[in-house]
Amino acid sequence: MAIRMVDRFTGAMLGGLIGDCLGATFEMRYENLVPMRKIDKLLGEVANMDHETDDKYQYTDDTAMARQISLSFIEHKKLDSKEIARSFSSEYFAEPWRGYGGSVVEVFDKLRSSKCEDPFKPASEQFEGSGSYGNGAGMRAHPIALACAKYSPDRVVEEAKLVAKLTHSHPLGVHGGVLQTMAVYHAVQGDTSREILEKMKMLVDDLEKDYKCDTASTYKNKLELVEQFVYKSEDDLDEICFELGNDVSAVDSVPTALFCFLKVIHEAKKEDPLPEDIFERVLKMSIRMGGDTDTIASMACSITGAYLGKQAIPTFLVQACENAEQVEEMGLKMFEIVDNVAKRTNISDPDSSEPEAKKTKTSDD
Repeated sequence: MAIRMVDRFTGAMLGGLIGDCLGATFEMRYENLVPMRKIDKLLGEVANMDHETDDKYQYTDDTAMARQISLSFIEHKKLDSKEIARSFSSEYFAEPWRGYGGSVVEVFDKLRSSKCEDPFKPASEQFEGSGSYGNGAGMRAHPIALACAKYSPDRVVEEAKLVAKLTHSHPLGVHGGVLQTMAVYHAVQGDTSREILEKMKMLVDDLEKDYKCDTASTYKNKLELVEQFVYKSEDDLDEICFELGNDVSAVDSVPTALFCFLKVIHEAKKEDPLPEDIFERVLKMSIRMGGDTDTIASMACSITGAYLGKQAIPTFLVQACENAEQVEEMGLKMFEIVDNVAKRTNISDPDSSEPEAKKTKTSDD
């Protein structure tokens, strides 16, 4: 069955929220794999929640910042870097307990004191001018992909770079935000998982063509590993986790999230009929990778939500998360804006399902 683009929008937004809220349970508690029994126990508790009386799982800085990108786009009908920077800073000072990293707090302080006169300057000054290479640009990237859903890939890359540079100026930090944005973008377009991987590989070849690095910590190397590991047994997950990484650096988490999505889709396509629990499987695998579980799960689940659509996300997972209704509504409003712009400019209707080529294609991913 073809998937409506509006459902991909809401799926991406809800996927990012669910991965963040539930992944936060294990954040930095395990250096390597989280025991599967612990994850099953968590999801069992989630399934048995009394939604009238039980506290919902709270989101972290990941969703807090993604929400601000979405809300800014809804208000201004475009991605305005200065307005997004102002929103980031205001949101932090309103709710500083969401789990923000120390370095980005310094950026918010400077943004507030300067009234965002130059929204890129505070991040560019960090770490003696080298900038942060953390995964903060990746964790909040999915709304950028939605806002730019009808743009050309080249323009989306440039928009993603600008939003990333509000808090991260190191190439690895910026490129992590771009990579995650484009993974969600291509999922929204209805590309197959194989097509998404191939396009990510071409993207990093271009992004890193002038990047000089003496180590294996490049996205090109990591995506080569991702492609290999998709075909390896889950018995090797320990090794896979070690090689791909699971920490707060972008290069050691963004490719890991992409792997979780690709691996589950690859395995699911071996089953006939296609299993109904694909989203839940991605959630479990991304949490299982340990380390920065909220961010890895949020990124993996936002790609999956865009790929499968909202209807593939179990209701019990949505109901367990703080502000889920508002987050879904953001996805709907973003779609309406993109839809209206597309109609005014005679772009094909984004609510239509995939083109016939997409519908009839038998994927080899």
